Amino acid sequence: MSYERIIFQFPLYWYSCPALLKKWLEDVLSPGFAYGRNGSELGTKLIAKQFGVITTIGGVENMYTPGGIVGSSINDVLKHLQATIEYIGGIYIYPLYIYGCAFVKDESHLKNEVGDYLDYIHSEYIAKDKQYERLVKLAYEHQAKGYY
Repeated sequence: MSYERIIFQFPLYWYSCPALLKKWLEDVLSPGFAYGRNGSELGTKLIAKQFGVITTIGGVENMYTPGGIVGSSINDVLKHLQATIEYIGGIYIYPLYIYGCAFVKDESHLKNEVGDYLDYIHSEYIAKDKQYERLVKLAYEHQAKGYY
């Protein structure tokens, strides 16, 4: 595969991904391709690929807290995707959650999300070991510009 990033985009459906995405995972993430061995084929095709998740959620964000209606964070609800990606050697990049989709009364809510969506799609992945360096650099740049 020549792509560096694969993004799973779906509406949250009964606290998981839709059945069609689950079927895709079962069909594509197979032995000899995504993990393990199938005869002489080694499952190394997805190692070091970046995997992102974009999901629309009907409820508002505070529903997905330990004290909220759901009782778990959305990260906990979708932990199975992160586990699957890491099992096959993929890099799980921080997901984008779009909350409150069941309560959209006008397009302004959606327009506000478009910028975040485009930023997510076009963002550059920064490895965990490089993130600290980037934060220090940003802090220094802000200080140099007089933000502190």
